[in-house]
Amino acid sequence: MDIKASLNAPSEQVIILLMVLVQFINMVDYMMVMPLGPDFAKALSIPVHEAGFIGGVYTFAAACMALLLANRLDRVDRRLALLCCLAGLAISTFLATLATGFYSLIAARVAAGLFGGPAASLAMAIVIDHVPDERRGKAMALLMSAFPTAAVIGVPLGLEMAHWFNWQAPFYLVSVSTLFVMILIFWILPPQSAHLAAARKTPPFKMTTALTDPIMRQGLSITGTAIFASFLFIPHLSPYIQFNLGYPREEIGTLYMIGGLATYIIMHVTGRLVDRLGPVSITWLAAAGSLTIIFTGFMPPALWPVIVTFAGFMACNAMRNVAVQTTNSRIPAPQQRAGYMATQSAVRHLVSGFAVAISTLILTTNETGALEHMTSVAWLSVILTIMLPWQVSRLHRSLTLRKQQQTEKRALAT
Repeated sequence: MDIKASLNAPSEQVIILLMVLVQFINMVDYMMVMPLGPDFAKALSIPVHEAGFIGGVYTFAAACMALLLANRLDRVDRRLALLCCLAGLAISTFLATLATGFYSLIAARVAAGLFGGPAASLAMAIVIDHVPDERRGKAMALLMSAFPTAAVIGVPLGLEMAHWFNWQAPFYLVSVSTLFVMILIFWILPPQSAHLAAARKTPPFKMTTALTDPIMRQGLSITGTAIFASFLFIPHLSPYIQFNLGYPREEIGTLYMIGGLATYIIMHVTGRLVDRLGPVSITWLAAAGSLTIIFTGFMPPALWPVIVTFAGFMACNAMRNVAVQTTNSRIPAPQQRAGYMATQSAVRHLVSGFAVAISTLILTTNETGALEHMTSVAWLSVILTIMLPWQVSRLHRSLTLRKQQQTEKRALAT
């Protein structure tokens, strides 16, 4: 054992913080494209209702790369793989600033997705490696807090930079920030190769495992349902708020900041509640809140102020995702974590991209720029929102039974 390395090993909290930074950069890189849609659509002569495809291609590219690497991520040092992915993300995000039209911007976002997807999976696997089950809910909430933090800090800053300078400015900022995070990881995080020892005794993750293991299939299923319900709305929030609800463009950054703050608070409360009460009850609570927001904010007439609809949507979505991700984190063994998380990421990106495509095909833009047929999108989300708690309950029962069986086997062995 390397005593010096052991003494200098970063704490659990430091490791989580580093991975939160990775997720933050990834989330800003992805999230800022959606609210910036009206800006680069105008600059590059892209129809507003087609701007959602710019976000959608990122998700499909991330899914494809995650599927290609799922069988290999558990066979290498997670730290080295993460640094390679972040380097690719920095370069591809910079290339977006050179776009001159719809197709060149699409190409740059495809490249970003190829590296961003595996980076998120590796960050998740590293956190799961270092955090035991009894603190997993809180850890997942911290890791997923990158989303509201991006909404509070990253997206508003990107919107303001685009307003002050041009639409390329936020992409410059993300590229430089990614390089900074790479330096921190190289300097602080030791090699992450403990899972390789377990892989010598038990085979690492294979894609066929996710298809044949009923618990893994259930985990991927709840991920798909949660993401589909959310991404029917997410790419279209900015134009819907501006053109349908009449919210001024200059205040969109502030709106994302307030919504992100509400999400951040709810997410950390949810993480603690999941550890205490379990994910099933939290998923039912999130479903009730989501249905309320959908019926009162996305079906005419809108009954709440824009800020209530937006903040409520983001907070309920975050609550649902923490419960789903905590449940999923308990499924794979150590030598299967990166591969399973990559497969989950692929499902997340494929489903979100499919949801973006479906909602974009349903919606149309009228002469004022307002989105029509939002009620149809809302009803589709309602169906999925009602399905999710039942799915989580079923998976939770399967995990409990598996744990009991493993405990009985160990007792018999001793």
